[in-house]
Parts: sequence; structure tokens; C-alpha cells
Amino acid sequence: MAIHAVILPEENSKVVDLINEHYPFNYSINDQCFLVRTEQISERVATILGFTDINGVEEGAHGAVLKLNGAHSGLAAPGLWEWLASRNEK
Repeated sequence: MAIHAVILPEENSKVVDLINEHYPFNYSINDQCFLVRTEQISERVATILGFTDINGVEEGAHGAVLKLNGAHSGLAAPGLWEWLASRNEK
């Protein structure tokens, strides 16, 4: 399974509801950045969350989905590192 970062340019409660519905074991870094673990590719996650651009016409929410490569470093809340460790064990 892969871990994806979902990044929102602004708070969006509809997208957050979709994240919680489809990825209930997500980790919220803040109201605009979430980590999700799934077998889906980034494009599928983006589609589920409504980040679509059909024929050049923006129809959905704005946001980005980035697949993480497993390397991470930094200074953050202990919960982030615990969440990453628990997801990498599975």
C-alpha cells in the first residue's frame, strides 16, 4: 500500500468529508493537508475527492494528491511519526 498526501489550497469541508468517508484511517496534519493509505494510484484518489478537470473545464474541488516515496524527515507532532510507523508496518 502507498501513502498519499492530499493537499488543499484552502479549507474545504466537502473534500474533508470525502477523505473521512473513503479513507477513515487518514492522518490530518491540519485542515488542508492529510495523509491517506491506499492501494489506489494518486489519480484515482484525486478522482474520488473531486479534483477533476474535464476538457479544460474545472468541475470539482481544487487540490493535489502526491504519492510519498517512504522517505521522510523533519520536526513534527509525535502523532505524525506514530501514524507513519503504524501504516508502514502493515
